[in-house]
Amino acid sequence: MSPKFGIAAEQDHCTDTFLIREPALVEEGVRSLVVLPIHVGGEPVACLNLVSKQTGKIGRLTVDALETLARQFTQALERLSVESEAADHRENLAGLFEAIADYLFVLDLDGRILHYNPAVAKDLGYGQTLLGQPAWVLHPPEVHAEVRRLVAEIPHGAGPSGPLPMLKADGGRVLVDIRATMGRWNGRPAIIGIARDISERKRIDAELEQHRHRLEDLVLARTAALEATNRQLAAAKEAAEAGNRAKSAFLANMSHEIRTPMNAILGLTHLLQREIVAPKPRERLAKVAGAAQNLLRLLNDILDLSKIEAECLDPSPSPPTPSSRTGRGAWRRG
Repeated sequence: MSPKFGIAAEQDHCTDTFLIREPALVEEGVRSLVVLPIHVGGEPVACLNLVSKQTGKIGRLTVDALETLARQFTQALERLSVESEAADHRENLAGLFEAIADYLFVLDLDGRILHYNPAVAKDLGYGQTLLGQPAWVLHPPEVHAEVRRLVAEIPHGAGPSGPLPMLKADGGRVLVDIRATMGRWNGRPAIIGIARDISERKRIDAELEQHRHRLEDLVLARTAALEATNRQLAAAKEAAEAGNRAKSAFLANMSHEIRTPMNAILGLTHLLQREIVAPKPRERLAKVAGAAQNLLRLLNDILDLSKIEAECLDPSPSPPTPSSRTGRGAWRRG
């Protein structure tokens, strides 16, 4: 038997009792039957049947003709199967391409456009006018050389880098980020590229950059204003401290100048009290001495206050001393 088609090269006849008794065959008067299986992809998918109303030997020529006929059927069915699979594959790709919002292109190795998705036809406005055109017609003239270079480098493993301007059919421009790789299209090597519109993203980035610069300028201006305010406050503080120091120096000098004659008054009053014995004059001298002591204490308090402001005296209370009784020395609470 033939290993491929499974029929006898020569035989007297092929008789199957069940088939011969089949009513339809009996009615037709079939006496002999030859069955040739037809394979696609190694699997039987159909049979080629040859029937005869006579019994007898099948000739070599008849067998060869049947084998040739079966082979042709097999090849035709295999082509149909491949075409059907290719059509299904193209249908799947068409659905995928339509679902992609980015701009998708299929190029041959010379950079000519073989296919593109509906986003290119609708969003860029080209319809079906790009088929067979070179890819660089989608870009402004100033980048044609760069696009040609990128197309030439992709089959060798290099890929596009950086954004490129792309033209719309109405002359408008969008900024796209392109990614490309090698693939196959209709059984041949092809360049498959995706271009994503990044115009809005770049616009937002530019606005953010402007806001950042504006914020930096605002911070610098506020910092400069704060530094100027700090300088003014420091100058005002220094002026106030200088005024306080001048006031303290004035009070200290004034207190010293007044206390010297006051001590003389107290001393002379004390001497008069020792010499005068009459009650009325002594009473008057006592009042003079008391008033002088009060005035001396006031002068000492003013002097101590000036020293505190000048940070030269500790204001903490201290035990009374003989000098404090005369209004000198340590701090006393008013």
